[in-house]
Amino acid sequence: MSETTLKGIFAAVATLLTFVFGQWDTLMQGLVVFVTADLLAGSVAAVVTRDLDSGQLFHSILRKVLVFVMVAVAAQLDKVMQTGQNPLLRTVTIWFFIGQEGVSIIENAGRAGLPLPTALRQALRRLHESPGAAPKG
Repeated sequence: MSETTLKGIFAAVATLLTFVFGQWDTLMQGLVVFVTADLLAGSVAAVVTRDLDSGQLFHSILRKVLVFVMVAVAAQLDKVMQTGQNPLLRTVTIWFFIGQEGVSIIENAGRAGLPLPTALRQALRRLHESPGAAPKG
């Protein structure tokens, strides 16, 4: 496969993803980081507690895929509702899932025996308690 063909395929995939999920912004980057971190933290906790189960891991991966499906639905609703440059539903949906993933990361870290800084734990708890609002500061 030539370099030009690979670039064309990459461009087509990137265009499709942008159409489905909206722009690749810091919110989307954050969601990807949080989802990945939660999968890793859950896997580490399962290994530490000797509770590693491939079926449970597969179930967790499917749930993470569903998170991105919900973001895509919200992004498409923003388009249908013609919110323009203010993708409100997508933004709120991403903040909600970042909050959920953050709490799950804390729980998994606790199961693995990892102490967390109080400030980090409190910030993630606040985000979880009010997922519709962006954190201040």
